[in-house]
Amino acid sequence: MSNITLTDTGKLTISNTGTTTAVSPATVELKGVSVGYTIGNNIDSSPEPSKFTNAIIVLGSKENATITIEGIMLRTSTTDMDNLKTLRDMIQTKGIKLFYYGSTADNYRDITDSLGTENQTDAHVTPAAGFQLTPTPFPHLHVHVTGFQVTQNPEEVIRYRLTLIETN
Repeated sequence: MSNITLTDTGKLTISNTGTTTAVSPATVELKGVSVGYTIGNNIDSSPEPSKFTNAIIVLGSKENATITIEGIMLRTSTTDMDNLKTLRDMIQTKGIKLFYYGSTADNYRDITDSLGTENQTDAHVTPAAGFQLTPTPFPHLHVHVTGFQVTQNPEEVIRYRLTLIETN
């Protein structure tokens, strides 16, 4: 389990062109979550008619990675309950979201530390681009929120599942 941060940039593209309405507050820290990262290829493995040997596999294209976040929100916490609405609203906004590990003080490495290094110096760290998360480069992934599921049980927590898709 780890803490992950999701920020709605309010920008339609990674290069910070175009604007959209960002959720307010634009940043949500998700505490104690489980994160899954799935990626694959679109491969055509159709058999060839009237051939009785293995088909030649042709690589079609790479699928965008899907990220699944599972966590809980405390029903007794006003912040957590407000964050549920913010997460739901992130589906409606069209802007690029940044998915990253918000702490650098604990020396903990997570998925975004390893897989988000190619994005660490992109436009999100330059104030001239119109959106500056931090002046210091940091690893992150560019994502869109594609799904949000909430389950309320008779316990003091609400369980949620957030589905993201990585974009370039």
